[in-house]
Amino acid sequence: MRFTRQRYQSGSLFKERRRTGPAVWVFRWREDTPAGRVNRKAILGTAEEYPTRSAALKAAEPLRRNASAGNPAVPVTVRQLVKHYTDNELPSKAHSTQRTVETSLNVWVVPRWGDFRLSDVRTVDVESWLRGLSLANATKAKVRNVIHAIFAHACRHEWLMRNPISLVRQSAKRTKTPDVLEAEELKRLLAELQNPARAVVFLTAATGLRISEALGLKWSDVDFSSTAINLNRAVVHQHVGEMKTEMSQKPVPMDGALAAVLDYWRAQTWYRQQEDWVFAKPKDARQATVLAGDTA
Repeated sequence: MRFTRQRYQSGSLFKERRRTGPAVWVFRWREDTPAGRVNRKAILGTAEEYPTRSAALKAAEPLRRNASAGNPAVPVTVRQLVKHYTDNELPSKAHSTQRTVETSLNVWVVPRWGDFRLSDVRTVDVESWLRGLSLANATKAKVRNVIHAIFAHACRHEWLMRNPISLVRQSAKRTKTPDVLEAEELKRLLAELQNPARAVVFLTAATGLRISEALGLKWSDVDFSSTAINLNRAVVHQHVGEMKTEMSQKPVPMDGALAAVLDYWRAQTWYRQQEDWVFAKPKDARQATVLAGDTA
């Protein structure tokens, strides 16, 4: 193996030739861990990506700076980067976003890419992998965006100079048209439902509210006098959080038919005070029996 080596403040940078493909720039450094001193290695990129030593030195600077500071927390693998992201950035996201991201990471990303070094993740490989997944396009697009987010996290911390997922192509276009109920079909469905399911379906069908927004309603949010519903919170997996977007907080008009349905439901439920949840879960079998009898 032939290579040229240059040492500087901490660690070493050299160009390593490969049997196939272009040569690569490699950065090595030593790191003190509880188990003792270990040698680390990171491939910065190919000689085509960094044609000059100065360009390679610039790419190695974040690693060199952390190595000089004796910082052992620089992620080398995707698994390590995912842990740093979920520990430090993900908690600031909405609860629903956290659930979606954690599912994508644990089910798809880490099992496939966890042991890859950050520098070994290639755009075309990720794109090909996504294409082969037996998932809807919209789900594949979400997975792609999650991977992009964790690599963007690495770029913000200057562990990488570029995000390899930026050029990954993945369409979110539906492959089939979703079924939409006609007015007569919706009417027949409502006739088969009992409260509170009937009230929930009527509410979401009439207003277009997300189910998380409907479950987040309190009676104080339903203004029967001005026939409007004020949105202030959302409930996802029994976790009360903020609305998904600012636009979601605009009042929703409530026509007479919807007002009548909600007013009828309020007369049935035991939870009818202003600060009670509109769709509170019955606490005992007695209330459930009363509700079923009222809607029979």
